[in-house]
Order: sequence, then structure tokens, then C-alpha cells
Amino acid sequence: QEKGICELCKKIAQQVLTLAQSKDVQQRLTNILHKLCSLVPVPLWAKQCNSYVDGLLPLAFQFLNKMKPDELCKMLYLCKSNSKQDNQPHLASSPQDISLLLSNKIPTQPQAQAHAVCVYLAVELDHFSKNETQLALLEGLSKLCSQLPETLSAQCEEIVKEHAKSGLERIVSLVTPQAVCSALHSYLLLDNSSGEMGQEYFPNGL
Repeated sequence: QEKGICELCKKIAQQVLTLAQSKDVQQRLTNILHKLCSLVPVPLWAKQCNSYVDGLLPLAFQFLNKMKPDELCKMLYLCKSNSKQDNQPHLASSPQDISLLLSNKIPTQPQAQAHAVCVYLAVELDHFSKNETQLALLEGLSKLCSQLPETLSAQCEEIVKEHAKSGLERIVSLVTPQAVCSALHSYLLLDNSSGEMGQEYFPNGL
């Protein structure tokens, strides 16, 4: 039974990863993020927010394009891992990994200003991903199940109902707002050589 679930997961994962390659899907997500950036109260920060979206989102899609279905299913614990290394998260969840992704992609800016934009956007995305995005993904997975052969469709629906929500929550937890902002802050701290906003912009020590 576990082997059957693993094989079914890989078939579904293949379709999900293929969906992530869709230019239409990518454009819709880009539009959503730019809309969030427009809510940033400071015009200069809103502009930088849009720059980060345009710089980082293509990297995220490149990362997904390189991920294999079996890797995704192992990460969701729907397929067994053969080594300790396989048990580790496949997503770039550490500040060092994310900093590597950011290299040469983000223009140097005052660190505190960039960090403020990051915190604002990360919080908004965190709320958004826990509601509309997860609901849309679950609905999308159900539609994918309906496109499978009849012998697999029912099993697919069962897996989506039992495992998809927890799987999505796990994916979100691997790349936390704290890790992303910490990585961005560290990157800008290393490269920035001018202009630092005062501590009053971060009364809570963000």
C-alpha cells in the first residue's frame, strides 16, 4: 500500500511540477505578488519590493523546474527515503542556501530599508499562503485527480484529502519568513557600504 501511495504521489507531483512551468501560472503569481507590493506604504520600499519579486520569482520557478517528482514525494513523506541525506529538506531553508540564490540577483540597498520591505512582504505572503493560495492549490490538485484514469482517480482524491493539506503546510514551513529575511539581511549586510536607517524604524528589533 505504501508503494502504491508513493507511485501515485509521483504521478501527481509530475503534473504539479509541470503546472508550475506554465507561463500563465507564473504570470498570475507574479501579478499577485506585485499587488501585495503595491500595499507597501512607502513608495520607495514598494519599488524595491517589485524589484525583489522580479528578481527572486524566476529563481523560484527555476528551482521547481529542477525538482524531481520523487524528491518532492520524499519531502512530503509519501515515499520512503534511502539515506539520511534524503530525509533532509530539499528546499533552500537555511539562510546560507537562500543567500546563494540571491547572489548577484538583488541590487545593493541600505540593509535596514530592505529588511523592512522583506518583513512586510513576508508577513503578508505568510497570511496569504495560509488561506487563498493553499485553497487554490488544493482545488487544483483535485482537478488533476479528475484527469487521471478512473482506476487512479479515487486513490488520488483520497491522498489529496488525507495528505495534501499537511504537505502544503510542510512546504511552507521549510522556507519561513524568518529564514528568508535573515538571509536577505545578511546578504545586504555583507555587500552594503552606505546608508543605514536608524533603529527607530525597527522598534521591535526586526
